[in-house]
Amino acid sequence: MPAEERTDPKGFKPGLYQHYKGKLYIALFLGHHHEDRRLMVAYRSLEDGVYNFREWSTPGEDSWTDLVKVPTDRVGGITYEEVPRFKLVT
Repeated sequence: MPAEERTDPKGFKPGLYQHYKGKLYIALFLGHHHEDRRLMVAYRSLEDGVYNFREWSTPGEDSWTDLVKVPTDRVGGITYEEVPRFKLVT
């Protein structure tokens, strides 16, 4: 695999991430899907402070680094704020 295929244009770094809903995940590395070469993030869940050995991959370009709209209560109604789906903690 050429080196340029292994890099993430959005600056992905391995480490501890927090999902916008609160759970923690350890992002391990980037890879590419074997069929269509989509960029993927391999990660492990840290549920309830316990290391979970199940591994998943998620499309890095589509769902790891994108922004999501979350409702925020404001005086006068609900507004929406864009936040990263996964935020780097360390």
